[in-house]
Amino acid sequence: MPFRSRARLYLIGIILFVLLVILVPGPHPATVLAQSPPPVYLPIILSPAPTNVSYPPTPPWLQYLNQYRAQANLPPLQEEPVWSDGAWKHARYMVKNDIIVHEEDPQKPWYSPDGDIAGRNSNVLISTSLAFSETQAIDLWMQGPFHALGILDPRLERTGFGIYHENIGSYKTGATLDVLRGRTTTPASSIRYPILWPSDGQTTALDRYNGSESPNPLTSCGFTAPSGLPILMQFGSGERTPKVLESALYNDQTHSLPHCVYTESTYYNPDLGQQNLGRNILNTRDAVVLIPQAPLQAGTYTVSIKVDLEGQISTYTWRFSVNPTLKVGSQQVEAEGESPTQTMVEP
Repeated sequence: MPFRSRARLYLIGIILFVLLVILVPGPHPATVLAQSPPPVYLPIILSPAPTNVSYPPTPPWLQYLNQYRAQANLPPLQEEPVWSDGAWKHARYMVKNDIIVHEEDPQKPWYSPDGDIAGRNSNVLISTSLAFSETQAIDLWMQGPFHALGILDPRLERTGFGIYHENIGSYKTGATLDVLRGRTTTPASSIRYPILWPSDGQTTALDRYNGSESPNPLTSCGFTAPSGLPILMQFGSGERTPKVLESALYNDQTHSLPHCVYTESTYYNPDLGQQNLGRNILNTRDAVVLIPQAPLQAGTYTVSIKVDLEGQISTYTWRFSVNPTLKVGSQQVEAEGESPTQTMVEP
């Protein structure tokens, strides 16, 4: 075989050998793993709390109302705006129809379902004054024990209020304050009995009851209005029956002041319906009411009441002050207490 042919065959053999080495896998083929990209850690970005969030401010009437609750060491109330709307509608209904009622008549003008419900659950009043204010309305309710007990109810947590003015008819202002729908089953754990108003060390601007409440709180006393400001004690939510054994009221000259005291068992009214209503209101708070015969003067007063609470006898003594810098106007005002039984007896 010519040399040139042998050389060509030799070269072809070398090439085939190289290809076999490259293409034929060995007994342990290598495994190539695709490399994952390096992990990326994203920072947690928390939006800062907005600083311009605005919450509905507490309306002035509620701030004023809560000052009275603070005088009894009770927590503040919150407003239910829907209830306030219904309260305003009921106040309008009373002024438009020139009457004071809890229940609305569907046949009368300005009837509304919301106003009717509000009226059935509220303290209400009407005034001949067009300028009668929301604070005057609250002051007036606080001057009568049957109204004040609704405001100072330890189970009350939410409320609604409405006031309406119009120069029409005899009564030009109506006001409604919800004191029933916002009551809870049990009072807050922070509540301590007895609840006193005005409580120990407190100062109130109120000094009298002016004679405008229904049921009449003076029928048990034989007093005529104006009398002194009613002083209140609460021992529960209807499960107890306090019995007053002794009572005393002294001014800062330690002079004993004439007064009367009554409870759910002893409140008297010649109108049986009014008596039952008054007793029911007292019963739902296990309340004791002490009323001085004459309006209180500026100064400090000491109260002492000995109570038999179903066999447990205790004497409670505390002091409060009167500073009558805020006066309720002399406008003719009629007020009607709450109706827990929804049985209304008109004044």
